Amino acid sequence: MDRSNLTKLYFLLELLDNPYGRIFPFNIKRNELILLRKGGKVIEFMGMVKGGKSKQIKALKEGSEDYPELVGLENDKGLTNLLGRPMEIAVFKPNSLIKIFYEKDENLRAIYNEAIIHGHGLLLNMLSMYEKGDLDLKGLGLKIREIDLAILDRGPNDDVVWTNALYDYKKLISEDEREYHLLMAKNLEKHVDLAIGMNVLPEVAKEREGYREGNVMNIPFLRILYVYYDLLAQEAKEGEGQPVTIQTPYESLDGTAEFLDNARRIYRRVRGLYIPQDVEETRIGGLESRIIKP
Repeated sequence: MDRSNLTKLYFLLELLDNPYGRIFPFNIKRNELILLRKGGKVIEFMGMVKGGKSKQIKALKEGSEDYPELVGLENDKGLTNLLGRPMEIAVFKPNSLIKIFYEKDENLRAIYNEAIIHGHGLLLNMLSMYEKGDLDLKGLGLKIREIDLAILDRGPNDDVVWTNALYDYKKLISEDEREYHLLMAKNLEKHVDLAIGMNVLPEVAKEREGYREGNVMNIPFLRILYVYYDLLAQEAKEGEGQPVTIQTPYESLDGTAEFLDNARRIYRRVRGLYIPQDVEETRIGGLESRIIKP
């Protein structure tokens, strides 16, 4: 294999096996299939581009060197005592592969959007196959890693926003496509326990990104995106954490606020999925009955 092909192979392996944003629930290096443990949770980070999701995801999972008070869920003694072991967490960024090919061509935006939603559906349904008896792994040599928390860097709730924005912006998708994509995305929202939106003004997003090719990072499109994210924030405020546009409980954050303040809010809300602090943090039907027991 020549150097060019080796480079391509290395790039693909790194893309598929990025621990801070896997595309599929596999760990190629360890030959593992990653499944959500029965009673496990799924949270989705969403919001404006350059809203600060990645740094917050890392701090939530494992803590922060810059802020020692942020220990991370993996190191939380209370959760460790509850579970009888350290919390198992995996981070997924299923958009990554398709974005590389389609993000810079607005003529392929419809394909990109539909493919992204399909990717979210594949990931979420695979994660949910916790009944190992239904899986035939004989001869494959695969191990199973069960996780307590799946963190999605964009997911089906975000797909609702992008679908509406793509339709409003130069009708990049047709009305029929919009309705179909929304139906797909809304059907997947049931898999997500909490959505966390991090938002910044379009001008801030553009400034943070700097120069970039393509048609996504332009102010007119960013303004349309921002309108929908702002609508979610208003709905969540009026609905005490439950928007109308999406079915998932929603925590809205200002991406320009102090990092530590946002991190603490996120941590408290996600930890509350396992150890509820008050009634408002429980879902209808009684979250207490779904708390993982050691």
